[in-house]
Amino acid sequence: MAKVDPSRPIRTLFTREFLSLIRNAKSRALEELRPMLMNRTLDVSELMRIIESLNLAYIDRPGAMLILKFITQAYQSGITITTQEIDRQQPVKTTRQYPIQPELTIGIDFNRYDQKFIDNMSAVTLSDLHGFTAEMSKKIVRDIVEADKKGSSITNFNNIIQEHYQGIGYVRAETIARTVTTQAHNNAAWSRAKEYAPYKTWVSAATSPRTRPSHVAMNGVIVPVDEPFHVPAFMASKNSRVEACDMMFPGDSSLGAPAGQIIQCRCAVGPTFKRPKPV
Repeated sequence: MAKVDPSRPIRTLFTREFLSLIRNAKSRALEELRPMLMNRTLDVSELMRIIESLNLAYIDRPGAMLILKFITQAYQSGITITTQEIDRQQPVKTTRQYPIQPELTIGIDFNRYDQKFIDNMSAVTLSDLHGFTAEMSKKIVRDIVEADKKGSSITNFNNIIQEHYQGIGYVRAETIARTVTTQAHNNAAWSRAKEYAPYKTWVSAATSPRTRPSHVAMNGVIVPVDEPFHVPAFMASKNSRVEACDMMFPGDSSLGAPAGQIIQCRCAVGPTFKRPKPV
């Protein structure tokens, strides 16, 4: 199993394409809105309609295809890495006739997807993105109206638009890309491990100072493949505590894990034939 962040190459490409999409949306918004703002006859409802339609055309729709594409790639990556790891770990037994004899032969369909999971995760991620763009549209209109009352120039209007599109820039793209690729990769890895391995292990990005203390503590923990990991609580800041939770795999939200245990997680789950150490 890759020691740290096995879905990183997919996430990096996902982020890069996401940022390209945002840059295109920003330039198209400026192109469409500049003539309207230069006229100084500000129609707020029309301004809102145009911004919303621009975000739908240049962020939400292409974003949906981008999200589906990379979640599918991350899911396939989870299957492939898990298969390789199970194959590497195959337990062996020795006999007089055959000194080394594999106990397990694995047959794998590399094209096997859980399409329902992929579609559901894509819908959730797109909903999150759409919620952000809808809120962004309102803020752009609000700030332009306020600037207009103060007699601002077209340059200031342009700055307002650019500032809000930058708000959905690298950090937001990276958060979305990292979270969903980790979830998709680990869901696939766990699903495949259930078919062949009796146990699973949590592999955390323990060498990184950015890794949550709770996830550092989970590094190397082994549990039966059908049982959840019990992830401890941790202090996100002096006054903010993130509660303990159960997860079937890093990034899993199905058992009610809080966002603080999920967002931007880079941990992985791996199959194993080792027994958990007694507590």
